[in-house]
Amino acid sequence: MPNSHDQDQRGELKSSEDRVGLLRREPRDWRVRVMAQWVEQESGALGLTLTHCAKRLRCSAHYLGRLFKLHTGVPFRAYMRAVRMQSAARSMADPAKTLHEIAASLGYADACNFTRDFRAEFGETPRAYRQKLLAGIGQLNSSNIDNLNPF
Repeated sequence: MPNSHDQDQRGELKSSEDRVGLLRREPRDWRVRVMAQWVEQESGALGLTLTHCAKRLRCSAHYLGRLFKLHTGVPFRAYMRAVRMQSAARSMADPAKTLHEIAASLGYADACNFTRDFRAEFGETPRAYRQKLLAGIGQLNSSNIDNLNPF
C-alpha cells in the first residue's frame, strides 16, 4: 500500500507512473496479475473494461474491481488510464505520428477525451508536451526513452 504522502485528497495516487509502478511488485492474486497484463497488452482495445475482464475471468465485475483496488491501491479505470497515458507519452517521441493517430491507437474515438485525460495525467496538453519533448529530442538517448517506460 502506498504511503499517505503519495496520495491526493481523494486517496488516489498522484501520477500515472506511481499507479503503474504499484504493479512492479507482483500482486498476490493471480486475477490482478492477469488483468494488469491485459491492460498492458491491450491498452488500445475499446472492449477492455472491468466488465469485460470479469466475463473473461468468470467472476463479478464488482468483486473484481474491489480485488484490483485492494491489491494495487488504485481503481481499475485509473490504472488503465495511467497505462494508456504512459504509452501516449512514449508515442509522442515519434514525430511521424499525429496526435489523432496516437489517440486512436489507444482506443480514444475523440481527441477531446484524449486531451482531457492527458492533461489530467501530465498537467499540460499533448501538443505542449510533444513540443517540449521534440525540442529536446537531440538530448534523448536510449536510456532516456527507456525511462519513459514504466515497466
